Amino acid sequence: MLQLAAVNWDGMFSGGNFTLTCVFGTAIIISVAGVIGGTWQNVKKHEHEVRLKRDLIAKGYSADEIERIIRVKPGKKA
Repeated sequence: MLQLAAVNWDGMFSGGNFTLTCVFGTAIIISVAGVIGGTWQNVKKHEHEVRLKRDLIAKGYSADEIERIIRVKPGKKA
């Protein structure tokens, strides 16, 4: 296991290593943010779809009608 005391912190943040560390650190942060953002978008889309299905069931739509409505893309007619 890597121990923090064993890391050469002076060498990591000196000269070109500092720039390289910043570039890789930024790339990791952007990648993690992208994954979190994409996952969040999928969760919100799913929540919206579930809410729509509940509303349609409450209004008395049949399963076939709900399926047809869900498959229609925004901006297109059925």
